[in-house]
Amino acid sequence: MLDAVVKPTVTVDPRDLYGPTGIEIVPGARYRFEAKGRWRDAWITCGPEGWPGLLLEAWNCMPRRPR
Repeated sequence: MLDAVVKPTVTVDPRDLYGPTGIEIVPGARYRFEAKGRWRDAWITCGPEGWPGLLLEAWNCMPRRPR
């Protein structure tokens, strides 16, 4: 388990469906995750916020962060 002051950095390849991070998540603990970067999903450039626009949200199957 990580100490509360440790801030590991994990690089994720958006082409992979699953990428093990080695970070253990413990029930009842609180975590803060930050994401940055951009990638292309077909013709759409995306960032951590997901697909832009209301029309495209219909095809986005992953939940978005609360606004």
